[in-house]
Amino acid sequence: MKDKFIRFMRSRYGNDQLSSFLTWGGLIFMVLDAFIKTGIFYFLGLLMFIYGYVRIMSKNYDKRAAQNRWFMEHTAGVRNISSARRNRRKPARNTRYLSAANASR
Repeated sequence: MKDKFIRFMRSRYGNDQLSSFLTWGGLIFMVLDAFIKTGIFYFLGLLMFIYGYVRIMSKNYDKRAAQNRWFMEHTAGVRNISSARRNRRKPARNTRYLSAANASR
């Protein structure tokens, strides 16, 4: 069974940043609709989720890679802002802790 699945997935595009964004965004929209109960968020979330999995199962490498490249170029600003915030919270790695010369261990 495991071998059949591996053979099936061997020629597929697989997961990338755009597919992850679509599937997680779809799940978030569906959960949001559970609280708001409009139906539109559930429908949009379901479409995003399905399209994310269609991309994962696709055999068209060139088209999916071009779509992911476009997504990465257009979201670079948002990703750079969030990574800058994450790095600001981390302590500097080049910090040195000096001890007194006459301190006993």
